[in-house]
Amino acid sequence: MNRKIYKRILRMKTLLATFFILSLVFFLVLNCITPDRKISTSENRELASFPELTLSALLDGSYFTDLNSYISDQFVFRDGWISLKSKEERWQGRKELSDIYIGSSGYLLAKPTTPNYSAINKTIEAMNAFHKKHAKSKMSVMIVPNASQILKDKLPQFTQVHNQLSDIRYIRNGLTSFTWLGAGEILRQHKNEYIYYHTDHHWTTIGAYDVYRGVASSLGIQASSLKRYMVSDTFEGTLASQSGIHSTKDTVYVYKTDNTHPYYVNYPELRKKSASCYDEAALKKSDQYQVFFGGNHPLVEINSTNHNGKNLMVFKDSYANSFIPFLIPYYEKIIMVDPRYYYDNLSSAIQEYNINSYLFLYSANTFVNDQVLKDVLAS
Repeated sequence: MNRKIYKRILRMKTLLATFFILSLVFFLVLNCITPDRKISTSENRELASFPELTLSALLDGSYFTDLNSYISDQFVFRDGWISLKSKEERWQGRKELSDIYIGSSGYLLAKPTTPNYSAINKTIEAMNAFHKKHAKSKMSVMIVPNASQILKDKLPQFTQVHNQLSDIRYIRNGLTSFTWLGAGEILRQHKNEYIYYHTDHHWTTIGAYDVYRGVASSLGIQASSLKRYMVSDTFEGTLASQSGIHSTKDTVYVYKTDNTHPYYVNYPELRKKSASCYDEAALKKSDQYQVFFGGNHPLVEINSTNHNGKNLMVFKDSYANSFIPFLIPYYEKIIMVDPRYYYDNLSSAIQEYNINSYLFLYSANTFVNDQVLKDVLAS
């Protein structure tokens, strides 16, 4: 090899190595001086904090797992890297990013969660025991499938999706004593409507309203025809944030419920009361789905002037937040319990609120891996 060419190659390798080392040092220093973020506004979730170094964490390996999560979450310019990676993968023709399918008509569809049947069986066992303990109370169950199960025509061509509906049938077969509210069947009948957001993993208020109308008689109530109002047309949800795809914006609607019986909402952990279940301030935030009750809380009390003695307790995830407003006129009290954040004694709450009806309302993606409901029901 020509000596001059050899020297040029060596010089180029040296420059590249120097640039690489300086880049590592630059980002290391920048990461050290940049304050940690508690929340990712683009992903609508809490970010990992620096793990506590303990002997037990070192021995079981959890310290290094948590440290890896911390480094990943707190890396500078993280949102930009996610967006860049998303664009690169789309240029390569990929139709699935971060467990999200890039569908037609601007739809992003979350991949169904792989079920944990051990957890499901324990939850079913706990629910059946809870039903036996409160046999005189009416108990209903609604498990809502995600968009990939109902809007299959929006999925990328030749996509094979886990059959979440079979998971729901498995759950139904295990809860034979409960009143089953078939959300999936109703949503399929309305699949040409705007029943799921394009950019978020939740159903829309229109989808929740269709299901409310369909299950009302099973809940023992007479459904009302309600008028809807658009409150935002700039919503970009969790799927847009996680995928880095921001090509579509969603519309958020609320329905004007029957005001024959005024009500108020109490948030005990916030020491806050409100005359409405809608939080308008959330429409100015990135997660506009929080317009419904301001997001998730351990326990929410809804107190109505309809003194009919019907007191409902709802065990739920965030899918319930846009559904519960339709039920408010029919109950004296509705107590919403989110087992993911609830640590108080449930038996005491049941007695305090004189509960005589129960509703379990979950998205299938949450329920098939839930490991906390069983513990709350036993408390």
